[in-house]
Amino acid sequence: MLDRVTITGADDAVDVEELAALADEFPFTEWGILLSQSRMGQPRYPTFEWIRELLEAKKERLPFSHHRFQLSGHLCEKWVI
Repeated sequence: MLDRVTITGADDAVDVEELAALADEFPFTEWGILLSQSRMGQPRYPTFEWIRELLEAKKERLPFSHHRFQLSGHLCEKWVI
């Protein structure tokens, strides 16, 4: 049985609070974050600052949400080796 759907490619153009609200509304989603040293800051590859904001939004919601805010990191290119 399918228990989650991964949506991949959120980047600095995506408002972290809006993504967190979607995570609350659709708890079966897993947000796949693409991680690449050479592409960081380009479309679909967020910066470390954006990732920090995302993790902070997740941390703030943990005590108040009965749903999990599911994240996954997808290592790309040199970070795979």
